[in-house]
Amino acid sequence: MEPKVDSDEVTYHWSPQKYIELVEHTNNPFLREYQQVELEYVTSKIQFPKTKTFIDVGAGYGRVLPQIARIAGGVVAVGIDREMLGELGKRAERFDSVEVVEGDGNLLSKLLSGKDCKNPVILSLNHSLGSWVGDYHQALSEMKKVAQAGKGEMVISIFC
Repeated sequence: MEPKVDSDEVTYHWSPQKYIELVEHTNNPFLREYQQVELEYVTSKIQFPKTKTFIDVGAGYGRVLPQIARIAGGVVAVGIDREMLGELGKRAERFDSVEVVEGDGNLLSKLLSGKDCKNPVILSLNHSLGSWVGDYHQALSEMKKVAQAGKGEMVISIFC
């Protein structure tokens, strides 16, 4: 990880290429199995996915985007890191039903205001909350607010 300095605060930033190498090309059998189980859950346990909008909060570079886009009625992929958004945008171009939204997940209800997110399935996958920028409690509150307003559901997955 490379330190990134913003004003008085030091944050850590991973490039999409480093993250893809770490996550998609991992030699760690536990991480590979975890990711497989996580994705199988999302793609097989959510009932009637074609009637739902999947909202991937902290979508990163779009690791699960292809699998979710194939089963969902629509996908909104939310991210805050501009470099990751570049890779996410490239992956999203292949699907008509995907919209990429740049913004802070702590303001999720505002980011989605005016969007037709039917039966939302809020996703926070592969430890997104563990690397959250800002107050993850606020993010959880926003996710819950959006899910409840649309009579939706949430899937939160954390790898420890």
